[in-house]
Amino acid sequence: MFAETYYYMKKLLFFLLLFSSLSKAQNDSITYFAYTDYNNNCLYEPGMGEEPLTHFTFDFSYKFNTGFIQLNTKTTDDYGYAKFYAPSAFSPATNTVSIASCMFTALPQLSTCFINQNLNYNTTYSVGIYSPAGPPAFNFFMISDFNISTGGMGYNTGISTPGYKFFCIGRSSLTASFFGYNYTGNNMSVSPMTLSFQGGSTDTQPFTHFTNYNSTACASGAGGYSGFTNAELHIAGIYTVTLNAIGVNAAAYSNTFVLVVDSCEAYNGNVFVDCNSNCYQDANEYNCDEEVISATNGTYSTTVIPDYNGNYSIMSPYSASQYSATIVPNTDFALACSTPSLVTYSANTFNSAFFYNTLNQTAVNNINYSSYLEHPYSGSSVPGGNFKFRSYYDVAKPDFCSTINNAGIYYVKLDLNSQLISVEPGTPNYTAVYPTSTGDSIVWTLTDLRAQAMNLGGHNFVLNIHMLPTATMGLPYTIASGVESNATETTLLDNRKVGTWLIGGPFDPNYIEVTPKGTGAQGYIPTTTTELYYTINFQNVGTAPAIDVKVKNLLDAHLDPSSIKILGSSAPVQTNIDGNGMATFMFNHIMLADSTHDEPNSHGFVSYKINLKPSLAAGTQIHNTAAIYFDYNAAVLTNTVLNTLQTSTGVQELHSGSFEVYPNPSNGIVTVNSSNVISKITIINVLGEVVKSITVDSKQVIVDLTDLKSNVYFLQIKDAKNQTSIKKIVKE
Repeated sequence: MFAETYYYMKKLLFFLLLFSSLSKAQNDSITYFAYTDYNNNCLYEPGMGEEPLTHFTFDFSYKFNTGFIQLNTKTTDDYGYAKFYAPSAFSPATNTVSIASCMFTALPQLSTCFINQNLNYNTTYSVGIYSPAGPPAFNFFMISDFNISTGGMGYNTGISTPGYKFFCIGRSSLTASFFGYNYTGNNMSVSPMTLSFQGGSTDTQPFTHFTNYNSTACASGAGGYSGFTNAELHIAGIYTVTLNAIGVNAAAYSNTFVLVVDSCEAYNGNVFVDCNSNCYQDANEYNCDEEVISATNGTYSTTVIPDYNGNYSIMSPYSASQYSATIVPNTDFALACSTPSLVTYSANTFNSAFFYNTLNQTAVNNINYSSYLEHPYSGSSVPGGNFKFRSYYDVAKPDFCSTINNAGIYYVKLDLNSQLISVEPGTPNYTAVYPTSTGDSIVWTLTDLRAQAMNLGGHNFVLNIHMLPTATMGLPYTIASGVESNATETTLLDNRKVGTWLIGGPFDPNYIEVTPKGTGAQGYIPTTTTELYYTINFQNVGTAPAIDVKVKNLLDAHLDPSSIKILGSSAPVQTNIDGNGMATFMFNHIMLADSTHDEPNSHGFVSYKINLKPSLAAGTQIHNTAAIYFDYNAAVLTNTVLNTLQTSTGVQELHSGSFEVYPNPSNGIVTVNSSNVISKITIINVLGEVVKSITVDSKQVIVDLTDLKSNVYFLQIKDAKNQTSIKKIVKE
């Protein structure tokens, strides 16, 4: 009995001892006090500048009594202490403390005299941390780059990336990409940053960086600054700026770059015609430009015309006051589907508003197709040379909803000294080529002319042309284009266009041209002229594609900005006209090829017509010059074209129309305009002798009399219907 009792007492004592051991193991822990041991002597010497390491991270591993190894990570608190618990620790103590790898630039190490393994539990140890790098191992801050972030606009650009940087007024901010830590003192690093505008303001802001406490992982860094306050960040312009930032125990940051400060777009939209009134754009419904948007904040005003895809962007300078935009549909169109006629928006906040404008066509009136052609380009028109020729047509007051027959043909008639090589990709395949004694005609038969109309999102008709080797250098050559529709049109006078150039003549890369050109250096045109046609040509002669192209064109005070009508362009173009008459033609995301790598596709253009203001006096001069911006490079200026109003005389009737000859008297260059196509002009002297004869095919002909003596002459004008009239002209 005694033996049995003794056995159970021994067993109970064993379990009590085991439980006591396990209970003790549950409370095992080790506390570390970390400090900077600059002398590497394992002595904490505050008088020598050594201080506690706060928010400094350690890894601690220990062995369970089962043999399993447990790893824990902790950062020291605000006083430099970190306590690690070791439940169920193996006895004897088996553990290791080490410095966590937390993105140090100069990794510190435990003091060489500190033993970091198998330390007794329930004890506090002082842990010296040493680095040959000295203080930089514990306090480091460096800015690697700055970024321009623009909320809602998708513009986030690193300053160090190649190219120009742009800053949207009121919407962009400069943010820093940085790396840093500070494990001493209050864990704060302060780095002064300076933004300087060349020839302008300089602003310095502190970047305050904190090393945050995290008890279970590596300490994290955070910081910021209030933002630069340079006045130029609120003034549109192109600036050279320098950003500097001082590092803490690190290299300084410095970068000089070109900063483009702009308003950017604040209000964007799209316009389409809803033919079936379902308030949804179906596949067969056209985008259109049949509305005008006018925006103002009371100080700044702008008029906006959508591109032929119906897209528009209102250029709104930064403003503390709100903008109002009024949407006015063109004649025979009405706003539909709850499209508001008035909207408000802000240009001082992060804003990327986009609106859909829906129109109904209320009537089909005054349909008119017009043909246009552009100056030959790319290559050479010398005998034996090859070049490109571009033409197009548009339709005024189109029938968007297929209520009439829109079939027809489009054609290009070449000069007899030239021949077709091919059509450019993107140009519709032609139906036929008809050879004639006066030059080949290329014809497109179209079941729906609207599909290829420029102002309905159609095409340029681009031809590759060969100048025959038998052509004579310096003589004129003529190319015509025309459109014929089944619709009843308001006029047929503009369905055909004819252009004349010199064989071997130069192709300018960036230039503006006007029609009518007028006569003489002053570009004389009659006072009866009501509208002018302008084409602005441009070419990217750089070494890389241009992402965006902007053409700025200050309209002459004698032109009516409200009457401007875009006729054609090489790519979709949006138009903004401010209150001062500055027209900006925006080719957004055009990706225009550079001439170095792709010369044929490095060209572009925009054409428009505009009314003259009424009642202008003879002698009034109208100038026009354009500035072309490829991305944010400096402006490329075009030539200046000039027209001078002059009272015309000698207007005489043809049998079924009229013509005019001006100026009269003339210094030798005379313009003849006709409502019919002129086929031949014969110049006769007072003796009745023929002194010059010109065979033509145009409604406007420039006659050169400079090689004739000053005298009286007679112009015998014959039209394509064999109708003839004679006009007396005085050659001074």
